[in-house]
Amino acid sequence: MKLEQLPSGSYRIKKVVKGITYRVTFDHKPTQAEILTELSKRIESTDICKDAFFSCVEAYINSKVNILSPSTIISYQMLLRHMPDWLNMPISKLTQIDIQNAVNDYAKDHSPKSVKNYHGLISAVIKMYRPDMVLRTTLPKAKEKDIRVPSHEEVSMILKQVEGTEYHIPFQLGCLGMRRGEILALTLADLNGDCLTVDKTVVKSTKGGYEVKNMPKTISSVRKIYIPDKLAKEIREKGYIYKGHPGQILKALHRAQDKLGIPRSRFHDLRHYFVSYAHSLGWADADIIAITGHKTDEIAKRVYRHSMANRDDKKNLANMILD
Repeated sequence: MKLEQLPSGSYRIKKVVKGITYRVTFDHKPTQAEILTELSKRIESTDICKDAFFSCVEAYINSKVNILSPSTIISYQMLLRHMPDWLNMPISKLTQIDIQNAVNDYAKDHSPKSVKNYHGLISAVIKMYRPDMVLRTTLPKAKEKDIRVPSHEEVSMILKQVEGTEYHIPFQLGCLGMRRGEILALTLADLNGDCLTVDKTVVKSTKGGYEVKNMPKTISSVRKIYIPDKLAKEIREKGYIYKGHPGQILKALHRAQDKLGIPRSRFHDLRHYFVSYAHSLGWADADIIAITGHKTDEIAKRVYRHSMANRDDKKNLANMILD
């Protein structure tokens, strides 16, 4: 058992017990008592799970409850329920072929994206409890999404159809590039003049129902959106953005589309409509990203920080979209 100092300044201890390598990292040089205490905790937590893979998965999920979003925890719990019974063997006996077979079975009736998430959970558990096991699982190739973006004419018809209802304000905000969760989390306090501050979202709760999370989907999603004066006035006169159930928004969209004879789409496709319409007007990607809060690669993030669109340009775009 050797204590080593890492380039970061932290200290790490490694110990092999019954063929399993345990690693513990400290942010300071630990005493012998601290080392033994932390190693004992790590070995004990791993021993709890070594005889049943599902127990390891449950322990992994529980360890992330206060770190990951409630929706991610819920999805992990759902993925665990989809794992075949035969996979619940001692984690020390799991092989690459076992994991590949589990992925193959799951891929029979799930999308490539779902399979990727399924394998992601399995690999995360393996990394935590069997860190020396390297996975080389073959996953199905992702399929290109066939997204149908509503036209400007269709959006105008939809907004006219829901005018005067609970859905008029959230539909307009969706057309200005906002996600449903972001819209649901908005309050009057977020509206300052003609500017909305987007800095939170509504997500599913692990306890059932929904809850407000004080951070949108990504850091880049924290932003300000300029809205038409007419919409700002409508919000103030109403006194709120939306008070109904989150699921009713999509149902209302489908009802409007069915009545108008327009093909159904997701509420999120109104966000795609915004991007498409802004592109058609010649807006640069950096300026569109500044409004939608999309997560991008590092190069695009650097461009985003130098977005040149000013307040008046953004306001004019919002007016054209909702005209």
